[in-house]
Amino acid sequence: MGPRCNVAHYPGVCILEVGRVETAAKRFGDRFLRRLFTQDELRYCMAGAARYPRLACRLAAKFAVRSALRGAGLAPHAPKALGVGRDAWGKPFIVLREAKEKRTGRRVRCVATLSLSHSRSMAAASVVVTCRRERRARGKL
Repeated sequence: MGPRCNVAHYPGVCILEVGRVETAAKRFGDRFLRRLFTQDELRYCMAGAARYPRLACRLAAKFAVRSALRGAGLAPHAPKALGVGRDAWGKPFIVLREAKEKRTGRRVRCVATLSLSHSRSMAAASVVVTCRRERRARGKL
């Protein structure tokens, strides 16, 4: 008998004030933006009038994923390591690299389902991270 899988779902939610992201971006400039966002994210967010709500949404998504990964007992990713994109239909997605358990260092496969929303003053992200942990059958090596 082969390895068995254990699948679990972990939610994460984050709400940010757009004004705080705008203030930080203006105060710290490119250094702040390059530290938190990928080039693709910056290219998308800086095109158009809603640049700060878009940035705040993406930052909220990264914080929501980090929260869900912590709830799963996994080591959180750095914000820049999490890339938020859009598919051909405009649906947001987040790129997760392989996660590792904090205690054992075992690799865990995770997939995230993401929802984003913003107004002029607030940005929100909700995510459900689904993790699949492989475990060996008892009595087998």
